[in-house]
Amino acid sequence: RLLHLFERLRGLAILMLEDIVGEIAASLFRPVRFEQKLGGEAESDLPPVLLTLKDGSTVELRGLVDRVDVFETGGKIYVRIVDYKTGRHEFSLDDVRSGVDIQLVLYLFAVTSSDPERLRPGGAQYLFSHNEAGKTRISRSGFLLDEQEIAAAADSTESRQYSRSLQRQSAQEIA
Repeated sequence: RLLHLFERLRGLAILMLEDIVGEIAASLFRPVRFEQKLGGEAESDLPPVLLTLKDGSTVELRGLVDRVDVFETGGKIYVRIVDYKTGRHEFSLDDVRSGVDIQLVLYLFAVTSSDPERLRPGGAQYLFSHNEAGKTRISRSGFLLDEQEIAAAADSTESRQYSRSLQRQSAQEIA
């Protein structure tokens, strides 16, 4: 039984890695950080996100950003956040607006606010595996800045294999 589970996990890991390698090869966004800490003690860690509540109290949010990708053009650096999930996780603007699911937005905000003069939000996505009709599939859910240059940089495949499921958002909507 353990060997069967190991083989299943091994197959899933290979499928996920092949998909990630394909995405990176088809993208001008380049991974620059893995497991980037928010609110840690090390010099390379980003500060925590501080939120002020209606009553004036503050909440300090800490976390670990799975992957930070960047794309540089015209003196601007666009940031894309990638968060790996073990099961299906759909991004929803309604959930962000209601405060139910703010993880991706907070991570993107935390990274870009570390150097707001140079860093611009480019997008954020969940990357997950799920079972569809008995077959394991790799999917993405999230958003991408609605600019042609950013869309082309994020995914150069003709079918937009790595970005077609991402919502397009204007800079104002992301801010």
